[in-house]
Formats: sequence, structure tokens, C-alpha cells
Amino acid sequence: MAYSDQASWRSQVLQGMLWLCCAIGVPTAVYVLATHSRGVMQPATLMALMLIAIVMLTALSRRWPFTLRAITLIGAIYLSGILSALYFGFTVGTGLLMLLVVVTCGLFFGRTWLYISLLATGASLAGVGTLHVTGAIVTQRLDLTDLSQGQHVLRVTIAYLVLAGTTAMSVSYVVRRLEQSLSETSEALTQYEAERRERAKAEAALQESEETYRHLVENINDVIYATDAHGTLTYLSPAVESHSGYKPSELIGEVFFDFVYEEDRPRIMNQFADILAGHLKPNEFRVVIKSGDIRWIRTSSRPVYRDGHAMGLRGVYIDITEKRCLEERLRQTYKMEAIGTLAGGIAHEFNNMLAIILGFTELTQREVSAGSVAGTHLQHVLNASHRAKDLVTANLGVQPPK
Repeated sequence: MAYSDQASWRSQVLQGMLWLCCAIGVPTAVYVLATHSRGVMQPATLMALMLIAIVMLTALSRRWPFTLRAITLIGAIYLSGILSALYFGFTVGTGLLMLLVVVTCGLFFGRTWLYISLLATGASLAGVGTLHVTGAIVTQRLDLTDLSQGQHVLRVTIAYLVLAGTTAMSVSYVVRRLEQSLSETSEALTQYEAERRERAKAEAALQESEETYRHLVENINDVIYATDAHGTLTYLSPAVESHSGYKPSELIGEVFFDFVYEEDRPRIMNQFADILAGHLKPNEFRVVIKSGDIRWIRTSSRPVYRDGHAMGLRGVYIDITEKRCLEERLRQTYKMEAIGTLAGGIAHEFNNMLAIILGFTELTQREVSAGSVAGTHLQHVLNASHRAKDLVTANLGVQPPK
């Protein structure tokens, strides 16, 4: 496992231990310097002051790599323990300092280095004890004369190893559980962050879609509407105001059928029920707008389902009044054209019959005398036939056959 500043909890623990060492060491250094008499400073005292200075520098150097700072702290604690063993002997403080070295190694570098540091500190204490026993060094404490016995040194070293080993295993277990917990927490946080990003992305896409839909609805000329299952209007797009004169807020909550032209209302109510039942087809009918005018509209709608039941309609309607007027004019034009064609055909037939009447009348008139009663009657027939011919020509524009 690689250890770096990315292990934030280790960095925080390390920084806390550095500041704690500074809080203990700085007052001690100040006291030693204030009470030290002029002359040559003892090597142990000088070494202790140097260790305090190194720890202070490490605490202030936050940009140093985690490994370097951790090794510096562990080294300072280890050297402090060695100085304590050399100068004071096997005291409780010496054992605690060595034990702290083991715990710190396990905390910052894992179980392997925990066991290595356990063996190293045990060997160091045994070595210092040997120096005491052989008389190579002499402690200033008067109650350590029993250290001249090698068996006692061995017992102290073994006791330290047992105590430190037990503590080391406890620390190893705690660190392992802590790492496992942090790993699970980190995975959960990573998953949560991924879900949060996906949710934020989905929300952004949804918001963009809603804005696009809203922009489309607000700018389209056709009216988008929604009703419940009873025909009550629940939504109307802004375009309804230009079509009917009503604002959407004036119509929402009203029953749609109330605005349908009275003659068309029964048919539309039946068709509304048919659409709810799934029989889809467009409808054309008349509505009464705010000004009182009657307008033709064409609707296209679909039912909205919830839990398998139709809850209402959603659709769109367009104003087809102009279209209906144009269609009516076109029908009238076709009708007049048909009438004209029919009249033209009748006129031709009528002219043909007039030609026969005129021809036979003129022939008959030659057979009678000019002043006779029959001649007078035939002249009346000729005059009436000519007037009929002129009437057809003038009103229908059909020329009689020559």
C-alpha cells in the first residue's frame, strides 16, 4: 500500500502529533535554555534541543511529502527514547517513547513496519541495557544499580516486547478496521458523487428539455390544451388569448363545453366521451369567443392515462374560420358554375325549339292571306318567339342557332 498526502486522515493525525510534540518540547526547551548556566552544554541536552527544533520545522513544513514528515517524527521520537535510556535508564518514559515509535510506525506505514519497528526498538533497548551492564555507560539515576545484572536487562527487554507486541497487535487491528471503514466510506462517497453527477446531468437535461418545450409552447400559433375527465380545462398555452380573447388564467378551471356553440355542444360532448374511450379522431365545431363572435376550430387530442384509467385529454386546436369561409365560397362558386352549365344546356335546347316554332310559323304564314285572322294570330306567335329568343340571348348569353 502506498502512503502519501492523499491519505488525508493520516496527514491530519501526523500534523496533530507534530503540534503536540511542539507544545511539549518548546516549553521544555525554553526552560532548559533559561536555567542552563554558562559553559559547555551537555551532549544529551544539545541533542534534545536539536530534536525539538527538527520537530518544529517539520510541523511548519506542510508542503513536505507525507513520508518524509512521518519518518522525521518517528526518528525524533526514537532518538528521544534512546537518549532517555542512555541518560535515565529503563524508566517508564523510555518505554512509552519506544512504544510510541511502534504505534506511530503501524499507524502511518502499516503492519509490516509496525513489526519491524517492534524488533528494532526491542533490540535498541537490549543494546542500551548491555551497555549499562558492562559499565560502558553510567546513568545518573541512583536507583539503577540493579541494571548490572544481565538477567534483569533480559527480563525488562522481554517485558517490553510483550507489552509493545500486544499494543502493536491492537493498533494493527484498529488501523485495519479504520482503513476498511474508510475504504467503504470512500466507495460510498464515490458512488454517491457519481450518482449526484448523473442526477445533476439528468436534471440539467430535463431543465433544458422543459425550457425547449416551454419556448415551443409559448411561441407556437396553435393552442395546446389539457382537460380532466369531466372537460374542465387544466392547461392552456398563451396562444389562446390571440384566438379567443381570453387569457389562460380566465379559462383554467372552466368547463370546455360551456364555450362550444349551442348547436354543436351535444355532438362534441359525445365525441369527448368517445376520445376518452380511445376512439381518436379530429373534430371541427364552433366556439363562442370573448367578443361574442363565433369561430370554427379543429381539435386533435388524445387521452391521458393513469393506472390504466383515462384521466383527461391533451391536445391542440387551430382556428379554421377562414378556411371554412373559403370552402363555403368555393362551394358557392361550384354551385353557380353548375347552375350556369345547366342553364346553358337548357338555353340551347330552348333555342332549338324556338327555331322550329319560328320556321313553321313563317311557313304557315305564307299559306294564309295577309289580312286574315289566322295571319294575325301567326304574327303574334312570331313576335312572342322573337322576344323569347332575345330574352335567352340577353340573360344567358347563348346565341341561337343560325
